[in-house]
Amino acid sequence: RLKGEGKARYLGFSSHEPLIAQRAAQSGLVDVIMFSMNPAFDALGNIFPDNVEQESQKRMHDLSKTDSQSVLAQRKDFYAACEQEDIGLVAMKPFAGGWLLSTRKLKHPPTSTQCLEFLLDQKVVSTVVPGAKNTDELADVLRYFESSAEQRDFSNILAMNDWDLGKSCMYCNHCLPCPVSINIGETIRLLDQGLQKLTGEVKDAYRKLEVKAGQCISCGACVKRCPFGINPMQRMYDAKALFGM
Repeated sequence: RLKGEGKARYLGFSSHEPLIAQRAAQSGLVDVIMFSMNPAFDALGNIFPDNVEQESQKRMHDLSKTDSQSVLAQRKDFYAACEQEDIGLVAMKPFAGGWLLSTRKLKHPPTSTQCLEFLLDQKVVSTVVPGAKNTDELADVLRYFESSAEQRDFSNILAMNDWDLGKSCMYCNHCLPCPVSINIGETIRLLDQGLQKLTGEVKDAYRKLEVKAGQCISCGACVKRCPFGINPMQRMYDAKALFGM
């Protein structure tokens, strides 16, 4: 209707869930989709050792009774749908919320330039929208435009084998849905911030969560779905202990 009235030339849609995004791509209603993409989310098959990848595939199952595809397969199907339907794909979260660039998480983290090149090299990607908290981060992102071919080379990302699968949460929420609607990724993100420095800002952000970690029913569904082998349920216990609810 908006297009017919001349109020909109293109309609967009945003999602973190590949199945939902694929439905949108195939609906015929949207022209562009913004979707979370980065080397960790989209190169898992290349990054993980075979045994870890197999175990990861077992964990990453959708709750749907009729669809037991791994999240990786779902993402690939979504990208194929975008290409088939001529949907513009805007990649968000290129650094996985800063996780990929953190030396606390990885021994040899990739550069922002490598992460951006990884995405822009994908045929289906139209553009990338990196986030920046301050001018230093913005300057780092903008260095991409002055980077050399050598600096853009991301082959080392595909060969990485130092991912700390047992300790690092990427806040990707592949562990959802939670039966009591806990936002597990955001809860763990605030927990990690609080463990580093428990500021009033972190406490306020936690208090604003609609469902707190203390409401976890210990069903273990999130543990089975986590592609990185962490124990989200234990992190809920830790968050309750730290924040008191």
